[in-house]
Amino acid sequence: MDLLSSFPQNSVFSILSQRIVRGEPKNTVEAVAGQIADEILSDHEMPEEVVVRVAKPCVALDGNLKSTGVELRRLRDPP
Repeated sequence: MDLLSSFPQNSVFSILSQRIVRGEPKNTVEAVAGQIADEILSDHEMPEEVVVRVAKPCVALDGNLKSTGVELRRLRDPP
C-alpha cells in the first residue's frame, strides 16, 4: 500500500517539514527514516506498518556514487 494513497498528503508533508527537516539534525539516514516511521505510526491509528525510503544525494564516500539510502519497515506494537 502506498503511503500517499493511504494518508492525506498534507499530513505526511507536515510530519516531514515541521518535525523532521526543521527539527534536530540527524547523523544518519537510518535515524531520519526511523523518526519518519515513528511519527507516522504515532500520529495515525490506521497503519499497522510503514515502509520509509530515504536517499541522500551527493554522498562523500569512496567510489562513484550518486546517492546512498535506506529502506526501513516498522510495525505497530500490538495493543
